Amino acid sequence: DAAIELLTSRSECEIQASGDRVRASSTFVGGDGLQRHTPLHAFDKDRTTFFHSACGLPMAPWWISLNFESLTAISTIRLTSDAPADYPENWELQGRAEANAPFASLLRVQNDPGISCAMTLGSTRRKQFTCDQPQTRSYELQRPGDYLEYRILVHSVSNARRQDRNCLRISEVTFVGPCA
Repeated sequence: DAAIELLTSRSECEIQASGDRVRASSTFVGGDGLQRHTPLHAFDKDRTTFFHSACGLPMAPWWISLNFESLTAISTIRLTSDAPADYPENWELQGRAEANAPFASLLRVQNDPGISCAMTLGSTRRKQFTCDQPQTRSYELQRPGDYLEYRILVHSVSNARRQDRNCLRISEVTFVGPCA
């Protein structure tokens, strides 16, 4: 059993993302009119930065996508966040093998309990409770395939009832697949 676990853990690797291939349905715009917390932050391997969508009702569904240069298989997706209220509750991972082809649903998550932690009121984020440390949840795909583009389509977040906080916020998206 230990040998199988070791073999399995070494046969899967994190898949590196390229910044110019990341897009999102919306990005938070600050009071100065500048975009803040762009979708690239969800793939920059820095847990202190984050992607933040535009906020308000109705904003959902949101999406964030990543295109690869060649067909890429993933078996696991990891979502990291420090904002429990803005964590995806009902969402799906989609993929497509060709540009402009329809997306196929690869994983559907409903009523996700999200992340939980001892929260503090953020010093720079008014009225927003955050975790002391970002939390990560993993989701395994039952039938991985090879796709050029992966998209996370979020239908609702944990705190979708408050108009001022109906936002999507993700610190990191990590794709895991077979090592090359």
